[in-house]
Amino acid sequence: MVEVLLGIVIVGLVGFIGWSYWSNGNNKRADVSQKSGASPKASASTETSQQSTEPQSSPVVAGLAVTNLGIRIINLPQSLRDVSYNEISRSSSSIVDAFSTVSLAAQDGNCSADNGGFGALTRHDGIYVSSSQLGEASPDTFVKQLNGFWISYAHPQAICAGDSVANQLWQTQMNAFSELVLSPANIQQL
Repeated sequence: MVEVLLGIVIVGLVGFIGWSYWSNGNNKRADVSQKSGASPKASASTETSQQSTEPQSSPVVAGLAVTNLGIRIINLPQSLRDVSYNEISRSSSSIVDAFSTVSLAAQDGNCSADNGGFGALTRHDGIYVSSSQLGEASPDTFVKQLNGFWISYAHPQAICAGDSVANQLWQTQMNAFSELVLSPANIQQL
């Protein structure tokens, strides 16, 4: 019973923080900067790009700088406007960041970037040569070679959401994120 109450309080707190963050930063563009030595945990507040006076059916928000990976993700769809990420692993030759959104984490705390969210990007030092660098059983997919490193994407191995509403949001956002990052043009070096 205590665990259930604690879970409800945590979900409520995450939801309130997410709502506060979104309502206070909705009209600002933020590049996420990390201080060295800190474990990166960030979310993006972005603005809708305006190209002309013609209405857009699918607005695109400004890019997200993922500084510890040395990349910018551009052409974020509106469904990922409150994207967040967290460094979940680091070795001498790679860094892994998991991605989620504030809205998804508010629906189900198990879907936060801390818990793997809806996908992960890995920065690998060096030059990509073949899929054998990822390992035979790896869920990673090569995305793009950049100057001195390359990026791979790993999809989640299981659904994080416990209820149908959160599961639907997770599925929608996971598909949008996967489509976004598997297009190499959307990944730029900082």
